[in-house]
Amino acid sequence: LDQLADAMILIPRGSRSEPSYNFRHALIQDAAYELMLPSDARALHRKIAQAMASSFPEIAAQNPDLLAQQYTLAEMPAEARDAWRDAAAIATRRAATEETIHHLNMALSENAMIAAGQEQKQNEIELRKLYNMALQIRAFGSEEQRTNMERLHSLLEESEVDL
Repeated sequence: LDQLADAMILIPRGSRSEPSYNFRHALIQDAAYELMLPSDARALHRKIAQAMASSFPEIAAQNPDLLAQQYTLAEMPAEARDAWRDAAAIATRRAATEETIHHLNMALSENAMIAAGQEQKQNEIELRKLYNMALQIRAFGSEEQRTNMERLHSLLEESEVDL
């Protein structure tokens, strides 16, 4: 770290007892990240997510989108889906419709990565109901809303057959 600081790649922050470092420029940070093996990057994001959830639960609860991003990058779809859903709920309370829609799209994408089964299907139904409510505000009668409703009806029909 000292060599990287001497080379002006990293900028030291904090005290000697608890040092921290920032990259001098975002492009340097991006290049360093790109050099990581994908498995190492996933492991790093997994550790960050676990640390946020266990050591900083108040931050995770107030900013579930930050936690969701880490779970997504760690390729932990069930945890990512749930955190994106939590982020959508917060955005809905703030009447941030576009943000709600984005978070629900992310939750649906993560849910699609989970092995098909009753739990996965039930989560998709709940997410699509929330998604429809957000779309009614932003794009009532749109093609996007129609497509979502068709998928929701299909899932509900399948669920009745499964019962």
